[in-house]
Amino acid sequence: MQASRAKKADAAALPLGSSVFMHADAVDVALMVLGFVGAVGDGMVTPLRLLIASRIANDLGTGPDHIDQFTSKINANVISIVFIACAAWVMAFLGEHTPKTVA
Repeated sequence: MQASRAKKADAAALPLGSSVFMHADAVDVALMVLGFVGAVGDGMVTPLRLLIASRIANDLGTGPDHIDQFTSKINANVISIVFIACAAWVMAFLGEHTPKTVA
């Protein structure tokens, strides 16, 4: 009876959120950090895609006054979309492979 009260008192004295890490080893903590980074990165992908899409729409709306400038802007935006897609793939992979051992 006393042991359970002591455990409850110890758990109540811990800072908020540290109880998640109480039984985790270094590998679990590293996986949780990678999962957090992946989730944040995966959440940022959609706003970045919308930003690049708006730039493409603005470039198309201004028209091809100078064809070299027009194609270079479109090519730069397409390359940005490809890089964002690669980053989204990596971030989605990190966000989905969180540790299942800590529960």
